[in-house]
Formats: sequence, structure tokens, C-alpha cells
Amino acid sequence: METSDRLSKEDELRAANALKTLNLELNYQAETFIHDEAPPDVVSQWLDNITRFEEANANAQLTPLLKIIGNPALIPAEGLDEAASEAEINRLLLLLFENNVYVNRPEDISATDYYRFLVEDFLQLEIPDIKLPGMLHVFCYEEFFADDEED
Repeated sequence: METSDRLSKEDELRAANALKTLNLELNYQAETFIHDEAPPDVVSQWLDNITRFEEANANAQLTPLLKIIGNPALIPAEGLDEAASEAEINRLLLLLFENNVYVNRPEDISATDYYRFLVEDFLQLEIPDIKLPGMLHVFCYEEFFADDEED
């Protein structure tokens, strides 16, 4: 019986993925955790997307979220009631979503407090101005106050 020294297409793709992973680790200090049973073609696409993101991130300028969503007029939080705050929250969250930005909204916070957070804290945040197909910037409200909880 004759054996072949050639790798199967799947094994070749796994080897190429290992090189892509090593490149990400060396160039961007990325840590990847890929399940052994993950389809190698899907892993390859995922690694390519991560590489495109890292390359874009390395060259991106930091830009305030307010500018990313088009510098909309903001109503000061003081004096807004719950209903008006709710309407403004919906307007801002839609603008954020249209620009691929998502921030969660905890259930236990009033509309006026959440609106104040959006206007005074969140929209002032500077992030890398990266726009890649299918990419979403995701933020967790609780992370903004994580240091407060440690005290």
C-alpha cells in the first residue's frame, strides 16, 4: 500500500491557520482559543477578520463617539423628565446602532440616569474609528463603573 506525503486540504488549512494564529500572537499579542473541532475554513475566515481588525486598529485615530455618530444636538440631562429622557435615549441608541456601536442598558437604572450617562460619559469616550463590514463596537455599561465597585 502506497502512502502520500501530501497533506489533505483540511490539514493544509489547519497548518495555514496555525501560522495566522502565530502571526496574530507575535504582531498583536492576541490570544486565541480555537476549539480543535472548529471547521478550518470558518477558523480561517475568522482569523482573517481579526487580522483586518488589528491592522485597522493599529492605524486608527481615536475619535469621540459623539463625532462618530455625527455630532447630534444633545439636550442637557438636567430638567428632562423620564419620558423626555426615554425619547432622547431612543434617538441616541438608534444613531449609535446606525454607526455599529452598541451599549447595554441595565434594567435597574432610570431613564434620566441612563441618559445622563450617555451624554456626559459614554458619548465623550474616544474609540478607534474603525469601520469594517460586520464589525460592531460593543460596550458594557457596568464596565464604566467597575472601579467604583472595588472601593
